Amino acid sequence: MPQAIRRFALAWLACCLAAAPCRADELVVFSVEDARAVLQDLAPAFAAAGSPALRLEFGGAAALQRRIRGGEAFDVVLLPAFSVAPLAAGGEGPLREPQTLARSPMGIAIAAGAARPALRSAAQLRAVLLGARRIAYDREGPCGERFLLLLENLGVAQAVAPRLLDSGSGTPAPAAQVAAGHADLGIETLRGIGAARGAELLAPWPPEVQCQGTIAGALSAKSKHAVAGRALLRLLASEAGAAAFRAHGQQPARDRSVPAAMH
Repeated sequence: MPQAIRRFALAWLACCLAAAPCRADELVVFSVEDARAVLQDLAPAFAAAGSPALRLEFGGAAALQRRIRGGEAFDVVLLPAFSVAPLAAGGEGPLREPQTLARSPMGIAIAAGAARPALRSAAQLRAVLLGARRIAYDREGPCGERFLLLLENLGVAQAVAPRLLDSGSGTPAPAAQVAAGHADLGIETLRGIGAARGAELLAPWPPEVQCQGTIAGALSAKSKHAVAGRALLRLLASEAGAAAFRAHGQQPARDRSVPAAMH
């Protein structure tokens, strides 16, 4: 973790926890992979400020939803916003106090060093998709259903369907499938592509069809450590958390516009 972010996080937590000290020994956090690096960056500062240690458990959005609905104990969850909403609707579900934390635009991954066709418009995206022998995506991940709708809107759904490789729960992410040679293209967030060794970004989805994967955080309705859980969510939403999200190629929710590099 960059030292500047660590110092900022420690100072912020000292002020936050002075008014409401945390008393949990361990805080259980369920999270999707898109938030792994940010949580791992902030965890040492969170613990150093006298907060409980974080027990981080990562998984696919659908698998984590099943665990939550199944009644497993946890304190905080980080999921795509579309997954959090139904679990927190009306204040009756298993989640409380949902908040958007960060966004990451969608992109197209290719193998490192592969040919780079032009991809700046929906028409060029259509040509790139039709030219691929295999396309990895995650139907249950960020913008997975939106990608299938995009194929319909581009008029290529029928032609592309036999070439789709669904990287569902328990299988490598789309960019990792590309890096392993199992697919020519990977449909994933810019953050996910940037973190995949052996794959690289061909281009973001063109502006006219862009979709953003959104990470939201929420507190478990049954958490016995709500004070500590709220402190973690506030840290993630603070400028220290925003700096960590930016460092890993994501747009913090507190930022009003998408950085130029993400267009």
